[in-house]
Amino acid sequence: MSKLFSSTSRKTQRGQGMSEYLIMVGVIAVAAVAVFGIFGDTVEQQMLQASAVLAGEDVTGGNITVDQSLDNDNDLNLQAL
Repeated sequence: MSKLFSSTSRKTQRGQGMSEYLIMVGVIAVAAVAVFGIFGDTVEQQMLQASAVLAGEDVTGGNITVDQSLDNDNDLNLQAL
């Protein structure tokens, strides 16, 4: 009789652990979406400014827009060696 309860108890514990894991993953996913929703514009501006600095552009004048960044990519003269 104790074997029956022992086997059932292990299965229940495994199922409970998996449920807890899925709940934690769901909460983390919702939190990540919320953080990216709040700070998305700031992160985008920082990445655009970092790429502009690496390209040798002056970024002290203000924010760079996505359209400006795309236009700058077309100005590169890449020649085959």
